[in-house]
Amino acid sequence: VRGSASPDVAALVAQVNAERRAVYAQRAANDKASIEAVGRIYAAEIMKAAPPKTWFLAESGQWTQK
Repeated sequence: VRGSASPDVAALVAQVNAERRAVYAQRAANDKASIEAVGRIYAAEIMKAAPPKTWFLAESGQWTQK
């Protein structure tokens, strides 16, 4: 949440995000929905399943803790 990540961590995050976006794009195409709408559904499920005190970056750009 604070500071910057090491180059290795930043690369891993970018890779995971790219893979996640590809899954969302495929699901969006199958469901005839937008990638953003699919992402919001997945995000809600991830948040619901996450343990207490997990940090999330909200659409507003603010970090919030569950």
